[in-house]
Amino acid sequence: MAAIDAYAGESPAKIVWNVVRGDDSSIEITLLDDNGAALNTSGWSYASKARNGSTLHTLTVTSAQNVVTVKAPSATTALWGAGAVTNPAAQLPFDLQVTKGDGTKWTPVIGRIVVIPDIT
Repeated sequence: MAAIDAYAGESPAKIVWNVVRGDDSSIEITLLDDNGAALNTSGWSYASKARNGSTLHTLTVTSAQNVVTVKAPSATTALWGAGAVTNPAAQLPFDLQVTKGDGTKWTPVIGRIVVIPDIT
């Protein structure tokens, strides 16, 4: 699992997330204030999606205090670049969006999922 720190008030962290097609994969994002302290995320909700062509795939998001885990389940990653044998099999843009308790929206992470073709 990859770990990323995202700081409030900054531009979104830009990451590359490597996923083997057909595998479960997740990343962990720690939300911090400008001084590096844990943000109070009480009352916040989260959403994450990846775009595969014109199809949006909803990713699973869980949180514990200021740590957010985004998971791409194997049933979803199996669809990405299906049939492709080139490496990468596909590249999908994705993001994590936060809705704070007061309704303010913030996107702390944007990036690209690089899908590596499976062999087995």
